[in-house]
Amino acid sequence: MESVGEIFHWNFLNDPLKLVLPPGYTYLIESFDELPSYQTSENFSISQFELKTFVDVNNKKRGKKVLVQKKRHCIHSNKVKKSKNWHIESFNHPLEVDIKFIHNHMINLAESLSFHKLHISAENGQKLLEMLADRAINPDYGYIVRLFQEYRDNMLGSRNGSKMFERLAEVIGKYNNSGNGRAIMQEYDKQAGKAFIHCVVTGLMCRVHERISQAGELCYIDASASFEPLNTSITLLYTSCAAGALPLGVLITSDESEVTLEKTLNLLKTILPSYSFYEREPEVGLTVFLTDDSNAERNALNLCWPQAICLLCTFHILQAFWRWLYDLKHHINKENRTPIIKIMKKIVYASTELDMNKYYQEFKQEFYHSYLQLQNHLDLLWKRRQFWALSFHSVLPIHGNNTNNYIEY
Repeated sequence: MESVGEIFHWNFLNDPLKLVLPPGYTYLIESFDELPSYQTSENFSISQFELKTFVDVNNKKRGKKVLVQKKRHCIHSNKVKKSKNWHIESFNHPLEVDIKFIHNHMINLAESLSFHKLHISAENGQKLLEMLADRAINPDYGYIVRLFQEYRDNMLGSRNGSKMFERLAEVIGKYNNSGNGRAIMQEYDKQAGKAFIHCVVTGLMCRVHERISQAGELCYIDASASFEPLNTSITLLYTSCAAGALPLGVLITSDESEVTLEKTLNLLKTILPSYSFYEREPEVGLTVFLTDDSNAERNALNLCWPQAICLLCTFHILQAFWRWLYDLKHHINKENRTPIIKIMKKIVYASTELDMNKYYQEFKQEFYHSYLQLQNHLDLLWKRRQFWALSFHSVLPIHGNNTNNYIEY
């Protein structure tokens, strides 16, 4: 415990005070009360104390420049009211510091240990080094990683191993028996050419199929990957209403090939409720799918639900066209890129087929003679205009939705 009323340099303070007070100063201790240590759930002891001290901060450090200087005058009395309590008069230590180093909350997180000094009881320095080198007392990072890997293999099985699929089949069985939804799986088998497939329809998704009329009109499809080491693809099926996006199903696959997606959609139909797609039934499907420009995805949808119309997301069409323009191998002059994309947007967003054809002719007259690659690229897009041009969508039940960006919100 520090003596009250004495001046100490930082080097001579005890360890708990050194942790909270900056070095390079002397401290006039007015009061110091050492409190019982805080004990964490990991049995580490953390010092607690209350301190009142004065610091010698008379050294003035001036900047190189004065940016703002203001003078103020107070009309009140200059006499400062002084506390009647006992205090130490110090002209060399003008800065008063009052610290209550007390923990008023639980410290249970493992991460909290990294902020505290770990004290190991050792007889001498050599014994301390021996204890630190003993992996039974102080395990290294590699040991922890191997321990976790062993635990993971025992509990879940290795990635793509038989034990992993046994564990997953057990979880799916419990989920199907819970009454909260339905799930189905196909195990991965490289030799047999079977992709990993997992389909889920939750209770919420069933209620959306049953009660939301848009579930029978419009379905957005969005696939994403690179979530974990196996690079599994997750495809979401969802619709939208006044409340926003609502889910219809989840597809998890090991790849995004047409064969895999077709098999996945057929498995999905086996777990969909009979009233799915707002009473249209699983085999019939809904009216419109809004997708990315993926041939595998669109072909699989056409095979599973041939009556549905597969539209292209206008955002992705324009984004892909913009990237094509900026690709140096297509040799589009920098000053022409913006005018080209402006006319392309007019073609996409034209309200009537007559206006769309007019903008298309303008595009051809202005840019076709200069860029042969651009001519070939737009001609390919033009052949599929009924899938991305808004002038063809007016009679479809899409409620003004032309992109599948609902999933981003």
